[in-house]
Amino acid sequence: MKECPSCEAFIPAGAKSCGICGAELSPEDLYDLEAPDLEWIESNISVKKAYENAQARNYSPYQALHFVKERMVELAYRKDSTMTERRAYQLLNSYQNKVKEWCKLNEKPYNQWHRDKSAEWFMSYLGERFKFEFPKLTIEL
Repeated sequence: MKECPSCEAFIPAGAKSCGICGAELSPEDLYDLEAPDLEWIESNISVKKAYENAQARNYSPYQALHFVKERMVELAYRKDSTMTERRAYQLLNSYQNKVKEWCKLNEKPYNQWHRDKSAEWFMSYLGERFKFEFPKLTIEL
């Protein structure tokens, strides 16, 4: 995954244009320097093993998502102990891919509740581990 330089949407790494805003990507934009780290982190986390670990300990199946979350954040911290908002959201996107995998494994729908709850868990843990505060969003009417 990489970020569109125009609208900041996350788009597939191989995309030559943004599927959200239609922006054509320049040659410099075609390669995301952080992508190899994210791919390495994702490849070193097995949802199935986390699920089996939770089962072996008679934990709730949801505990596997916490195992995955903790492993992902720890691997990211080992790679680079600094955090930016951009990196946080890239990691969250990777975590959501793991949540989708967990839902499929557990025959549960990947719905709004799973997206919101797992994002809440992930961002809270990420903030604690990296001592990172996310900007507060305010909407003025």
